[in-house]
Amino acid sequence: MPSDTSIDEVLGMLERPRETYRTAVVTSLEQLRATLSSGQDVDADLAERLAGQMGPFTAGRIDHGRLLVAM
Repeated sequence: MPSDTSIDEVLGMLERPRETYRTAVVTSLEQLRATLSSGQDVDADLAERLAGQMGPFTAGRIDHGRLLVAM
């Protein structure tokens, strides 16, 4: 079909941006895992500040200290 050529062209054009995105995601995931496994402590004041900024919805649902380590 004629549209198959167009689809192949578009997929070819997206190959590099897609690979760039995947590399960024994998790198971020590796950094996050390394940070979490290192057991770094986060300043309690920063965690409390983040909890205040995120509001009551996150209370009891999100570990704000752990989230800060991930940032």
